[in-house]
Amino acid sequence: MSTHDPDFISWSKMEPQHVPVRSHGYLKTKKKIPAPDSMYEVIAMDALTSDERVKEIVSKVKLPKIVFNDGNENDGTKCTRTWVSPDVFVISLAIPTAEPSITRPTTDGPGFTAAIYFKMKEQTRTILKRVTSPTYNPATDDEAIATSLDVQKNTVNAVKLFEEWCRESPNDDKMQARFKLIPNVHNPDEIGLPSYISKYCGKPVLIKRKNVTGFFTNHPTLNAMEFDVTLHCFPYLAKKALAYLKANVFAKAIPSLSYVIEGRCDDELPEILIGDAIKIFGPDNDIMCDDDDFFAGIGKSNERSNEIETHEEEAEVTAGLRDDDDVDGKYHTNNKAVQAE
Repeated sequence: MSTHDPDFISWSKMEPQHVPVRSHGYLKTKKKIPAPDSMYEVIAMDALTSDERVKEIVSKVKLPKIVFNDGNENDGTKCTRTWVSPDVFVISLAIPTAEPSITRPTTDGPGFTAAIYFKMKEQTRTILKRVTSPTYNPATDDEAIATSLDVQKNTVNAVKLFEEWCRESPNDDKMQARFKLIPNVHNPDEIGLPSYISKYCGKPVLIKRKNVTGFFTNHPTLNAMEFDVTLHCFPYLAKKALAYLKANVFAKAIPSLSYVIEGRCDDELPEILIGDAIKIFGPDNDIMCDDDDFFAGIGKSNERSNEIETHEEEAEVTAGLRDDDDVDGKYHTNNKAVQAE
């Protein structure tokens, strides 16, 4: 039976092969395959409660510094950036936990936010350099790769689709609506998850409504992009189920979160994960940090850290770093991460 630290929300990376995604040829076969890979690696995760949705968390935290080996200007090997996809991609999921009213629907309110911070993988960067180069010829370049790889393991199509999504989403509602959340619960029998909820485990959810359920924000000075997903606008029955989960299930559940851009033709398939899937161990609201305390650096998840620094003039929160005392591949949220006023 999985457990969690009583003072922290623990999480771990989950291998992409545990997430079913659309295969190459899906439109004809309707066959799904284990996800071949992910484009970004997870570097941090924060979980916090709030009285309303936390908006644009990237503007409220200090992101870890990300450095890539793109060559040297002095010797002429410096790479010119030709792609839009960011070095850091942040996805936050706002989950309502209050009992909903059938007569008074709401679009915001109490709940918790799970924010995941991703860093681009080197192999993704290599693909982007090639497919966005002025000399790129898909007819010849992609054919060479296709002949050397199992078509179901080819990640080029999904990387190209993600680049298009990053480029077009700010102005194209239909493109942005291809963002897909794949939630799951990995111990449904152990926690007695009702069948009317468990039947949706592992089922993809398209985030279709721009600036209603999905919010895209570019942070060009940080070379980061953020996509905020909120379930606060979901229908009454969905929110009723979430309130039930909060009251009876979350504290002992092992859910996972995966994210994909939906491929709709063979030139966009197979799908791969945007970033590493993560498992969360017992996302219990009662031990999560309150958003006010979190951003002020005084939340109980941070009280045991001996690396908290205080500044008289500036308050900033560094995106939750991995815990040095990692056990069995688990990490803690909101730990050793605060520089507070």
